[in-house]
Amino acid sequence: MRKILAVLIFVLIAACSASAEVKIDLDRFECQLCHETFFTFKGDALERLSLVDQSKKVYLLSNKSKHLKPCKDNLPAHSLKKLGTNNVYPEFIAQNMDRIAVIDGGGSLNQKLIKWKCMLCDKTFYSLGGFNLNIKDWDLQPEHIISYKGRRGITKCSKISEGYFGHVFKIAEEGSMTSYKFADSSILDNVYYVK
Repeated sequence: MRKILAVLIFVLIAACSASAEVKIDLDRFECQLCHETFFTFKGDALERLSLVDQSKKVYLLSNKSKHLKPCKDNLPAHSLKKLGTNNVYPEFIAQNMDRIAVIDGGGSLNQKLIKWKCMLCDKTFYSLGGFNLNIKDWDLQPEHIISYKGRRGITKCSKISEGYFGHVFKIAEEGSMTSYKFADSSILDNVYYVK
């Protein structure tokens, strides 16, 4: 009983500091030839890549084994012009992963990535931009904690049968990484935001 009470108190304290209005900076580019719009995480200098490097080093966030779709007339690279920086909600990223580029050999993201461990089931999860996954509605985690990839609710904690209502998240690490590393399925498949 003490353990359940301690875990509940921890969740409620952590949930008080949860940040539901987190936004993430994306740089917006337009191809001057085909007029397609692409994005990168702020910190990735897509505009500095040569056309040859663009066709070799630029991949999609949704699938880092695929390059950007070809330009008109099947040109292998785009003539990109930076249009500015957009401050977007995570839903925008989740909905536009096929238009967000990651760069092999690019710089560190201008975003904080947090690695979380559930104190109960020991599973690993991630959040981007400072999201706190400990929410007040502990029993409604699958409705409020959503994955970037697939936009699905977080799975329920395997310890629910032992009297717990959901995951109890504890920060394991935090820092930055490159967008290319962020696109690894071992990370991207486990990145969540709070809605």
